[in-house]
Amino acid sequence: MARPKNEKLREVRRLQILNAAREVFRVKGFHASRTEEICSTAKMSAGTLFRYFRDKEEIIATIAEMEFETYYEMSKMLFTRDGLEYLAKIDGEGMRRIWGPACAGLGLDSWLELYRSAKYAPYYRAKDAALRVQLAEALYCGQTEGWVRPMLNPDHAAHVILALCSGIMSEQQLDPDMDFEQMAGGLRGFVLAYILNEVP
Repeated sequence: MARPKNEKLREVRRLQILNAAREVFRVKGFHASRTEEICSTAKMSAGTLFRYFRDKEEIIATIAEMEFETYYEMSKMLFTRDGLEYLAKIDGEGMRRIWGPACAGLGLDSWLELYRSAKYAPYYRAKDAALRVQLAEALYCGQTEGWVRPMLNPDHAAHVILALCSGIMSEQQLDPDMDFEQMAGGLRGFVLAYILNEVP
């Protein structure tokens, strides 16, 4: 069934506001930005903006959630046998596709916002823990099937791999001119030397 026209308009307006907010936040940060600047960038009045979001904090939370979900879905894909074997062959373009700036390059800032929030932190900490369990289970399974190194401790490795992925994302945000080819070479070497039992 088609969505009612007013619901489609609501989605368009919300996206317009979020895109404008990302532009402002990227330049000034979440908390130094003013609602008036978002309105000006979105080319709408404050009254219109507040029909779609209660306040600036809700805009921040929405963007932060979107950034986290992008990372979460990407991680779920990578933390499988196919995903790990892909990382063992990844090139600079693959690195750019996966770790290039999500949304407007607010990843690190977004995470900090979520993890500082009493409202959102428990939910996102639980999702992060679930990712670690998924990866550890994939590594245990890989040891049973013979494609993960037998001496690897899957629980410990899951923490290191997630920290590595988060670190790559942070590095990219801090250095937009990051050499993805060089980073890809390091990641390939790590996966092949420490995780996989054989070259795929």
